[in-house]
Parts: sequence; C-alpha cells; structure tokens
Amino acid sequence: MNFCTEATGFSTKFPGIKPYLLGLNGFFKFPIVSDVIMLSGLCAASRESFDWILGKTGPGSAVVIVAGGGVEVLEAIPKHYALYLSRRKGFIRKALQHGAHLVPVYSFGETDVYDQHPYEEDGLIRWLQVRVNKIVGYPPAMFHGRGVFNYNAGILPYRRSIDTVVGEPIPVERNSDPSAEDINQLHEKYVKALVALFDEHKTEFGVDENQQLRII
Repeated sequence: MNFCTEATGFSTKFPGIKPYLLGLNGFFKFPIVSDVIMLSGLCAASRESFDWILGKTGPGSAVVIVAGGGVEVLEAIPKHYALYLSRRKGFIRKALQHGAHLVPVYSFGETDVYDQHPYEEDGLIRWLQVRVNKIVGYPPAMFHGRGVFNYNAGILPYRRSIDTVVGEPIPVERNSDPSAEDINQLHEKYVKALVALFDEHKTEFGVDENQQLRII
C-alpha cells in the first residue's frame, strides 16, 4: 500500500521517485493471478527486473523488495522480530552494478496482523516448510487471523497498525564487477543501518526497548 499506491502519499513524501515493487516469482506462474498483480504494477523479483528498472527506466526509479523472500513468512510471529538477511546478497550485487543507493526500510506491526504457531528451527514441520519453499518459492505457513463476524479465527488480518519507517540512503558507487569483499562490506553496512533504524524507532511503535532485531 505504501509503495504501490498513493494511499499514504508516496509521491508527496518522495517527489521524483517512482517505486517498482518486486514480488515472488511464483506469483507469476498462476493464470489470472499473474495478470492481476501485473496490473497493480508488480514485477518479478529477478535479475532481469533489477537490470531493467535500474538500467532502462531512467533516473528516479526505485526497486522495492522484501530481501528475505518467501521464507521470511515463517518468522512472522507476533512480537517476534527477525529478518532473513545473512545470505541475501543478490540485491547488494545489483545495487553495486548499477550504482543504486540502498535505503533501509522497516515496517513495525507486520508480524502482528496474523497469528502463527512458532515451530522449532530443527523440527520436522519447519524442515518441511523450508523444503517446500525451496521447491515452489513459498513456504506453507500455518497462520490465522480473524473472521468476518468473529475475532478469533479466519483469514482476514487483525485490525492492527502497520507503520513503515524509511532511513537515510546509503550512497553506492557504481562497480560493474564487484568482488565478494565489495559485496560483503556493503551488505554489512546495510544491515547495520537497518538495525539502527529499528532501534531508533522501536519504542515509538510499542516495541520493548530491550527487544533486538535478529538477523538470520
């Protein structure tokens, strides 16, 4: 809603920037569904999308991506703050290749709109979920929200606030052939900026001051 629509006044807050939201590739494999999401402006989260948006659409284009991917859904548990970022470095490579600044963004409240049972990291169910995610690109998460006429069970999200904060851009110099060291250094810088953004705003949005953002 923040980046694909004008519901919260994106163009006013960020004049001259045109966002392109990237979604899971699996979404584009289903007839009709793929047409609907493309009509809304979504692109597939692929190398080709990065290269086209950052290389052919002109200045002011911004790639908006959930770097953790589909498997991050398994960490969407109320009052639980964890991101799959340790091995997510493809977007870092593309930022370097195109000289695109990195902007840390975090949405408080996203993990509170549905309830999900936390399964053990080394348990059978979590193993199956991760395995399915590797095959089809999206894990079979077991979650529930509210119903139309009740508040205890259903597929609708709970009426809880989601607040998105945007940090300062991290300048990136163009490097058409970045080394592993270049990528790792920029990745570390991005992660530190994201954690700092979380710490700066967490108490403002109801997160305990002792709560830490885990990077998995």
